[in-house]
Parts: sequence; C-alpha cells; structure tokens
Amino acid sequence: VKGTQLVGSDGNAVALHGMSLFWSEEPWGATFYNATAIKAIKCSWNSNVIRAALAGYVDNAKGKQTELAKVEIAIQAAIDIGIYV
Repeated sequence: VKGTQLVGSDGNAVALHGMSLFWSEEPWGATFYNATAIKAIKCSWNSNVIRAALAGYVDNAKGKQTELAKVEIAIQAAIDIGIYV
C-alpha cells in the first residue's frame, strides 16, 4: 500500500479483478482448485487475482490436510501464472 493505493512490486497502482474459487470442501467448488481452471480464469476472464477459500468446518486431521493441499495447489498455480492470490 502506498498512500491510499494498492501497489504491485513495481510500485505502480494495481486494480484487482477476479473471483473466488468458492469453498474448497464443496464438490462443485473444489473443481476449480487446479492449475487448468486457474489459468482459464486468468486468460478467459482477464482476472489478475483469485480467492482460494480454505474450508473451515472440517473436523478431522485427514480432512484438514486434504483441504489444505487443494488450497496449496491453487496458490502455486496462481503464482506460476503471475496472478495475486
């Protein structure tokens, strides 16, 4: 942040536009937690940010690790194609 503006690593103002992948534990939302879907969000919708929402209501260790792995895949995919997450 510089003054009242959000700025990128180059110091220039950034306007974020993108979408949420929805909650990771939902079957129809979890389908977006992969590199192909995230690349399509960037290329087809001209997005420069995604929101990867980690499930907050998983009550067992295995489930928590599964959901965390989905989010980590989404984070790495976003980094690899140069968008914010």
